[in-house]
Amino acid sequence: MALGSLSLAQTKRDEPQKKTIVDEVVWMVGDEPILLSDIEYQKLFARSQGLTFEGDPDCIIPEQIAVQKLFLNQAKIDSIQANDTQVTRMVDMWVQNVISELGSKEKLEEYFNKKIGQIREEQATQVRNEEIVRAMQQKIAQGIQVSPSEISSFYKSI
Repeated sequence: MALGSLSLAQTKRDEPQKKTIVDEVVWMVGDEPILLSDIEYQKLFARSQGLTFEGDPDCIIPEQIAVQKLFLNQAKIDSIQANDTQVTRMVDMWVQNVISELGSKEKLEEYFNKKIGQIREEQATQVRNEEIVRAMQQKIAQGIQVSPSEISSFYKSI
């Protein structure tokens, strides 16, 4: 269910105002919206990677994005950032892999219906966010120590 939508008004003289839906806000995480376009891009990206979902991607993907936004918010508070050199290297590798799978840069642009610069920029944002989330998860888990016997006891209990 959409919480709202963003629209552009198209007006002409002597005609009633028409609205074209540009995007929809699906969820809010604090002050951060999760847009329908974010979900659609993630589905397209998953398909490009050959990933499948156990369950409905329209439910799973927004949940994953929401959790990511929570980690990113905490990372911002804790001043955790990603290594830009590593992000650039990962994006370059991803672009080259996808181009080799699809056959050409033009086919990549056609698949995502965007120019290569836009694709790189969106992928860089995604990779940067994933790296920040990973660093935040490591920071949270760094002080946790679990013994092998505790792990064994836990699995026996379930």
